[in-house]
Amino acid sequence: MRSQPKYKLDKLVAIISDFYEFLTTLHFNPDGLKYPPLQGWPQITSTTIGRWRHDWATQVLSKLPYFTRGPSGGQQKRYFIYLAFGHESGGREIVHNVKGGEIIEDIIRVQHVDQKDIREYFDDLKEEYRSLRLIPCHRYLTLCSEDVPESSAAITEENVLSQKEEWGTNLDIQYIRQVYREHGWPQAFRRQEAFAIVEGLMVKCEERGDSSWEADDEDDFNEDYDEGEGDEENEEEDGEGEDAEDEDDKRVHTKVNRML
Repeated sequence: MRSQPKYKLDKLVAIISDFYEFLTTLHFNPDGLKYPPLQGWPQITSTTIGRWRHDWATQVLSKLPYFTRGPSGGQQKRYFIYLAFGHESGGREIVHNVKGGEIIEDIIRVQHVDQKDIREYFDDLKEEYRSLRLIPCHRYLTLCSEDVPESSAAITEENVLSQKEEWGTNLDIQYIRQVYREHGWPQAFRRQEAFAIVEGLMVKCEERGDSSWEADDEDDFNEDYDEGEGDEENEEEDGEGEDAEDEDDKRVHTKVNRML
């Protein structure tokens, strides 16, 4: 006898939808989050995708909201839904087991993370954003900066630009955190103001011939965001060259991601 899914359909959809809505309070455009009609997305049915997915996974997909540029193995793959696709070393693939109510996270070429209950996973992920261990920004890939300590010292843009190291030092990350928090992160984030400061800094870095925060290569996404029509893919990506180890180099060894 086949066991029943851990979460009922409505509860499962509510957990994932809640996380998407959380992202709209941070770096995602609220206008880009689209909700399905009451009966679900008509184009997602057992007829259209049932060949590759179990009926339960199909039902979940049909009820999920999505960002306009958003959501698009192992045993029983038909019960699995990809929520994020990683790219290159350090990128993360996030797979949801709709039957077990679990999230499976795989860090490419690094490690396979133990399965975790979906509610617990998203709660932890929210905290990583709130604490700015994960740092998102419009036009740039999300940074994983969990190894960067907090700083209580006031940091100016001049302090950042006076460094001889390439962009990505502890001081750089601490400055971005400071800018975000000065602009209401996370409860009342004034993202347009904060992102404008970051963009200005990146322009100055590039004008000096320095490296800068790795840009999201989705040009169409950038245009959509400016027009209030869309937002970025919820995939995760790792930039090349971020794994170089040098004890004398203050660069932050961050994984860059296209996050949920």
